[in-house]
Amino acid sequence: MAKTDDDTGGFAELRPLILAEWPKVAGDALDETGGDRDKIVELVVASGDFERELVERQLAELAELAREDGEAAGGGDRPVQEVARSLQTKMNEVASYVRGQMLADARGKARENFLVTLLLAIGLGFVLGIIVRGFGRGRS
Repeated sequence: MAKTDDDTGGFAELRPLILAEWPKVAGDALDETGGDRDKIVELVVASGDFERELVERQLAELAELAREDGEAAGGGDRPVQEVARSLQTKMNEVASYVRGQMLADARGKARENFLVTLLLAIGLGFVLGIIVRGFGRGRS
């Protein structure tokens, strides 16, 4: 069963957050989804080079932010520091996921292109050695 705007924190509040997070998504196409979470995920994945799992996680986080913003506007009494800690925690989770995924991809590419990686490391070491030691002019 498709999830609707009730599950995603109110589509009206969520729409600007989606457009800010993924600027390549067309507003008209987003409106055509009618707040259906699965259609939104498909639209975002199709608009760029994003993984479906990551988009689903980010969309869930955006929906929670939209809900929290709605509660705060409706007289919620959450202190600003608590909201900031919550956002920091979420950002750290996303950052660690991205770092882990990118590190795994980089390791895979380095294994596939071992010779290029080795030559690049040697070249960088040579350049850094020259920078640190200088060109040797003026030395006795």
